[in-house]
Amino acid sequence: MENEEHVQLSKGMTYVVSADLSSHRSLATNKVQLLIIDGDFLK
Repeated sequence: MENEEHVQLSKGMTYVVSADLSSHRSLATNKVQLLIIDGDFLK
């Protein structure tokens, strides 16, 4: 995250990031499925 915080997720966990509040990057050591939902309807 923008503040250099690291969060480790396990199978079935989720996280939400606001486009206006922070930068983020997703990294994985194994194969994962990443679903990103973006659009004006989220405002």
